Amino acid sequence: MKRVMFLFCLSSVACYSTGQKTAGTLAAGWTFVPGSTVMLMQVFDNGGTEGSGSGGKVYAGTIGALERHQCRVLPTAAISVQPALDDALAAHARYLLRIQIIEWEAHATAWTGEPDKGQISADLYEVRTRQIVARVSREDHAANSMKRWANELPEAVIAAITSTRQTIPISH
Repeated sequence: MKRVMFLFCLSSVACYSTGQKTAGTLAAGWTFVPGSTVMLMQVFDNGGTEGSGSGGKVYAGTIGALERHQCRVLPTAAISVQPALDDALAAHARYLLRIQIIEWEAHATAWTGEPDKGQISADLYEVRTRQIVARVSREDHAANSMKRWANELPEAVIAAITSTRQTIPISH
């Protein structure tokens, strides 16, 4: 009986989720132009190192999300915004997108009861004006979620940015 109860508790913890939240702002009167060219900055791993781990996965997930929203994606090697905006202007991109990993914490063992934690933020700049036109973040706390987040977090952010609404609904 103790073994059955332990297995039941373990399987319950593995499905544990505390929810998701998307929040952000869009510039007043601004609307995303479908089919635009977006220059994408490198996404660094949590901790600021070059994106070969979580950063590389989120970068790839962001490219996929942008392409699903009919955007042409161009990379930039620039690691700060002003040089990246210069690159985007030279490449005739309409937007520059900077994605940052705010939190990326894996709890590989379900028995701890601690959910994985992931959060990214996105700043979308209009290249012509060099101004931020959208700032969005996506947060998720759930067990065994790291593999799917590399695609789901960027997809939620891009969906919010490309929305025709002026306010970004907060989802739970």
